[in-house]
Amino acid sequence: MFRHIPIADLKKGLYVIDQHKGQSLNPPLYSVEGYILSDEEPEALARAGFQNAWIDDERTVIPPDNTLSEKDLIDLTDTDHPLHASVPYLEEYERASRLYAKSLEVAKEITARIETHTDIALDETRELFTDMLSSLTRNYNALCSLAKLKNKDDYTFTHCINVAVFAVTLGKQLGVKNEFLIELGMAGFFHDIGKIFVPSEILNCPGRLNAIQFNKIKEHPDLGRRYLNHYPNLPPLVCQGTRDHHERYTGKGYPAGKRGEEISLAGRLLAVVDVYDAISSKRCYKEAITPAETLAIMYQSREDDFSPGFVEAFISVLGIYPAGSLVRLSNKYYAVVVEQNESAPLRPKVVLLIDAFGARLDHPKLVDLMIHVNLSIHGPVLQIPVDIDVEEAIKYAH
Repeated sequence: MFRHIPIADLKKGLYVIDQHKGQSLNPPLYSVEGYILSDEEPEALARAGFQNAWIDDERTVIPPDNTLSEKDLIDLTDTDHPLHASVPYLEEYERASRLYAKSLEVAKEITARIETHTDIALDETRELFTDMLSSLTRNYNALCSLAKLKNKDDYTFTHCINVAVFAVTLGKQLGVKNEFLIELGMAGFFHDIGKIFVPSEILNCPGRLNAIQFNKIKEHPDLGRRYLNHYPNLPPLVCQGTRDHHERYTGKGYPAGKRGEEISLAGRLLAVVDVYDAISSKRCYKEAITPAETLAIMYQSREDDFSPGFVEAFISVLGIYPAGSLVRLSNKYYAVVVEQNESAPLRPKVVLLIDAFGARLDHPKLVDLMIHVNLSIHGPVLQIPVDIDVEEAIKYAH
């Protein structure tokens, strides 16, 4: 039986239906099909301006309480720095490069499956992120550097992989238990899946979006959650991250205007890494910004947009010059940062690419700035003056 009820009467387990099949005939009517997943959701929907909803009593179930608190997800007894390199960067880089290429294939296959109304292969996706966690545990710098070097590939696909890589990295830094890190990676991978259902002319619009277009974009977290709800075996963390990644800690986000602890841990964590990759990547409507500049911007807005301490934790693991950053050194050489030195964030390991005269080095050289104290980083750069495949050049460093 269908019932029309006030938003205040919604509760976890009720199944909302879309009477208008996606058409916004009555904006105060909440019509994103799917289960109400938390007790806080109705309050957030009311703050967002929704007044009523249609529910289906036959599909309504009172699910078991599978909401995981921060205490459940994070090992508070683990006070050690959780990220250490157990293998050299160059050794892990080869494996990480193959893994990133495989991730691109999976991302493209999932998109194709959705567009042809075919179920996505969740087992294959979980296996992918099991391998990703192993790589990040061996040496997180390898995958993190690739996440910023893959700028020649389609942003639609690289963004979901990068967000997954950074989500697992930040989650591990914050002490998220290993059994949930794979789910966190999947949440990052699927976080923008709702954009598949947004018209491409809006997604690829080179200019400023009008109000109608922006409202359509703001639907993608709920569209993604609605799609993922069709997979009952999908961990709740994945749906929570997809639904909440554009919510902001002070309540200025969307789609529900949640604030503070109303936002799931997955959503609060994905908010950080999603913004980082989006700002530091070139888009159809803007140029890229260096990773170092991106982190500085995020630090300035950390108290408005992000959960307390999350940006600081992200900076502490990525460093002042994150892996994958292009830099110019004090001797006028150009280099790419490949690995952090925990005790000296301004003196990472770099691979030299271009000499002081602008000539490409025949043999890229790995230099540890902790050892070569006569060298320092002059500053980050967006590009180097010679056309060079940096990702490929690193493979030949010695």
